Amino acid sequence: MSRLVAALDLRPDETPDLAPHNLEAEQALLGAILFDANALDELGGLQALHFHEPFHARLFEAIRTIAATGLRPEAIALWERFKLDPAMLELGGLRYLADLVDRAPPAITAPTYASVILDTSLRRDLIRLAEETAFAARREPLAALDQLARVEGSLTELARSGDTAKATPIGLDALETIEAARRGEFAGAPVGLQTIERVTGGIRQADVWFIGGRTSIGKSVAGLCLGRGIAENGRGVMMFSLEMPRQEVQARLIADLAYDPEARYDAAYGGNISYGELLKGRGRPDVWDKARSAARRLAELPFVVTDAGGLTIDDIRSRALRQMRAWEKAGVSRGAVLIDHIGLVRPVRRTDSKAADTADTVNELKDVAKQIGVPIIALVQVNRQTENRTDKRPTLADLNWSGAIEQIADLVCLLYRDSYYLERSAADGDWDRAQEVKHELDLLIAKNRSGPICNLKAFVDVASNVIRDLPDAGVLR
Repeated sequence: MSRLVAALDLRPDETPDLAPHNLEAEQALLGAILFDANALDELGGLQALHFHEPFHARLFEAIRTIAATGLRPEAIALWERFKLDPAMLELGGLRYLADLVDRAPPAITAPTYASVILDTSLRRDLIRLAEETAFAARREPLAALDQLARVEGSLTELARSGDTAKATPIGLDALETIEAARRGEFAGAPVGLQTIERVTGGIRQADVWFIGGRTSIGKSVAGLCLGRGIAENGRGVMMFSLEMPRQEVQARLIADLAYDPEARYDAAYGGNISYGELLKGRGRPDVWDKARSAARRLAELPFVVTDAGGLTIDDIRSRALRQMRAWEKAGVSRGAVLIDHIGLVRPVRRTDSKAADTADTVNELKDVAKQIGVPIIALVQVNRQTENRTDKRPTLADLNWSGAIEQIADLVCLLYRDSYYLERSAADGDWDRAQEVKHELDLLIAKNRSGPICNLKAFVDVASNVIRDLPDAGVLR
């Protein structure tokens, strides 16, 4: 294109640039901030890269740099900086800068011009992404779903770069916020366990909850019970089962839904069936009738499972977003994303450190929850340090990647069962004691943005994938 429509003579070029742009808006914005540098404070996330004309981008960056030092960005100072720039000379030199100031609109209009510039920049990026997508669809051997995941990730980044929303003054809508809270509009969604709901108020949009414990302590039991509780309240739950196959997840949920608190599991005489027996096809006919009824109930719940391995956090984001959109079209509210477990999420950028790779994934979870618009429940391993202590109850520091988790978590619930350790003890009487406490579960709330740090009690039947409230459940300390 010829130099900027004859340097402010705004006649169309004979060979126009087909990429979306608005040079008049760029010139008007530059003039407004040259006339009044305070207008820079009202431009939100506008950056030099959003300008279509390269010289305008350099000029905008120079104005911001000068203003950041506390000096006024004047035309003379800019001329000294750019007098050897070929584009500056082609446009008319100092006269071009003077014309920008002379024709400057009121500074109050600067945000409007910034919005126009940002909009055209996003349009150019969308066109570029569409062209790259079309090329990849024709030429690249990558699977279509993987290409789609990459595109959705790029679109998310574009949306994030284009968000210029300003922070709301803290007192602007305080009364309205308080009244909404009194009406219960900020209450979290039920999770099926009043023991946890009592100290959290339920799970809220964009929350990130971590459920931690040693191997076989009951993390998957807890995660599935929370997911089932959310789904039973009509909210869609998507589980990424990175360790268990889908069939085992289904068997666990069926055993949970079929559970009768009045019946005691007994392989020979019926009662409650374990998910292990369900997978092996064992049990009396009456127990199988309960399992079939539970399977029909499960089929009616908005609960989906993917057991694909090797997923990155970007894969999880794009797949969950597609599922949540599909549910919204079907009239189903967004519920939660369940990840079992976070240590098996494949890093996007692999390094030589597993701890650093997983910490990067953990740090992404809050952004993912906000982008999808649902809470995330992530299961996480407790390291082996607890095995070397007399008191084996885990603490926040015992979590793998505890630093990253502590920083972003809205809730950290650590699981502990005395029976887990008593069953593994060779001491006299420990096995009998394990049977006495086999249904006791401690829920150690190590972090809670919405309530107290405390220890809770619940009923557990690991074999049937069941956690239930106790009639007198309360805070231990």
